[in-house]
Amino acid sequence: MLSPVVEHGLGARKQKIRVGIIGASSTGGWALFGHLPALKMLPQYVVTAVCATNQEHADEVARRHGVPHAFNRPKALVTHPEVDLVVISVKAPEHDALVRAAIAAQKDVFCEWPLGTSTAQAAALTKLAEAAKVRTVIGLQRRLSPGVRYLRDLLDEGYVETPRLVPLHAASPMYAAFARDVAEGTRLAPDFSEALKLHRLLDAIEKATATGRRQTWTEPL
Repeated sequence: MLSPVVEHGLGARKQKIRVGIIGASSTGGWALFGHLPALKMLPQYVVTAVCATNQEHADEVARRHGVPHAFNRPKALVTHPEVDLVVISVKAPEHDALVRAAIAAQKDVFCEWPLGTSTAQAAALTKLAEAAKVRTVIGLQRRLSPGVRYLRDLLDEGYVETPRLVPLHAASPMYAAFARDVAEGTRLAPDFSEALKLHRLLDAIEKATATGRRQTWTEPL
């Protein structure tokens, strides 16, 4: 995540990173149930603005969480002087335009996975961010979970020597939602292990195996 230390003159001062969230509907979604509660628990961040397509929804979220600014137009949020970091928590087809708007406004960006609806689109956005020298994060938070990080450490240290076979089982009531999004073109992966963000875990296992090869498969529930 972005560092809360902001350069100021010859020294450095600590300052909370001011966050604006796009996709903050009052009826549900990652922004409401994930980003807002998490950010409120982190002392380095403060949510200063929310945006939803419906102004009443944005106003309700702002009222409920004590956020000073609420908008129904993303441009108003990304250009607001009290926003340093833009969180984009909407469906993938909307990511490109919103990420571009945030970069154009010289704001750092946290975008939910996937970054774009194609590799070419994601690569173009990456180049744009690099040229603008803004910091970016993709919402693949599973790779940072304590369990996955601990497993990676054990593998790196050789604690389990050389794994030959690693059965990995995952189930989620969200499979149906992922399948619907894939059918509608708002997600990229028909492979649900990728949708569940397990590939970072598999990367750690692959690195430590003798063959260096990965074989994955999924079965419908």
